[in-house]
Amino acid sequence: MFIGNHYFLQYSYIIKTVTLLSYTPLIYVYELFKNDNPKYKDDNILKYLISPMFVSILCLCIGSSLNKIATYYNFGYMPTYPSVTFWTEYIKSDGFIDGIHILGNAYSNAIPLCNVFDLGFTVLSLGDIIIRSFPYIILYYSIKKSNKTLTK
Repeated sequence: MFIGNHYFLQYSYIIKTVTLLSYTPLIYVYELFKNDNPKYKDDNILKYLISPMFVSILCLCIGSSLNKIATYYNFGYMPTYPSVTFWTEYIKSDGFIDGIHILGNAYSNAIPLCNVFDLGFTVLSLGDIIIRSFPYIILYYSIKKSNKTLTK
């Protein structure tokens, strides 16, 4: 929505895929697909189900599902409720021409799942917040494991 430049939206699927795949080396190098807790060393299934990679992928799936539910109940659009972003002039009311977002109104459905969290420079949904936990979990555990290898 920034400056009305919607050129990159046509490539959003490719950009999302490349961004998610860019975390693969961290997952592999630091073995984030395993849980290091000695409590789960003998149990192979729990060792992998409670791993940082599995938890972060679960966050991706839940967040994406919440966004899909919001767009499904709003006929393929994501209602957005900006307030501070209008004041900061980051977006304007005529900036909703991207084919994905619409300005939320009283007729929108599933409002708690829509873009309601206005940060002044972006408006996020609950699904977006949960999706964004994916890189935080991966980066946190990568840094944590890299510090362990440096101190050894």
